[in-house]
Amino acid sequence: MQALSPMIFLYVILAGMGLGLIGYFILIYNHFIELYQNTQKAWANIDVLLKQRHDELAMLSQVVMQYAEYEQELFSQLNMIRHHCEKARSTQQLVELNQQETLLQQLTLQLLGLVERYPALKTNQNYLKAVERISMLEKIIADRREFYNETVNCYNVRLESFPDVFISKSFGFLPATLLEFK
Repeated sequence: MQALSPMIFLYVILAGMGLGLIGYFILIYNHFIELYQNTQKAWANIDVLLKQRHDELAMLSQVVMQYAEYEQELFSQLNMIRHHCEKARSTQQLVELNQQETLLQQLTLQLLGLVERYPALKTNQNYLKAVERISMLEKIIADRREFYNETVNCYNVRLESFPDVFISKSFGFLPATLLEFK
């Protein structure tokens, strides 16, 4: 049996290294896809909860409105902010959503504070159920938001890590936005 010439041996080594490098880049790309999909899944979980909370806030507003007829400015602000939140949520404009959700939280606290001016609300079953449901949703949203932000952090760190940054820039992977509303 004839020995391989040094040039053929060199070509085999280079071809093996080239295939290994291509395989490595494919693994990096697939990991980006996996991380991106994980962020989308985490967002979808929050999206559902935000929609539920917005629906509950609408019901709470209706209940409070029956008692607090002199608070129309608060109700119109609340409806306007809910509309902006819904628009930002549905289009996944997370920077805008962060701002609008923070405003919504402040208005919700004002709405819940009306119970002091209208004591009859304290015994209204619809009011109590809506407040309980909103409180529960707030806790779940906070947990899911924490998970989402961890997922986004993993994704964003990987986008900027060496040598992964070359793949992320080449294929146009963009950083994800953290959710920072209260």
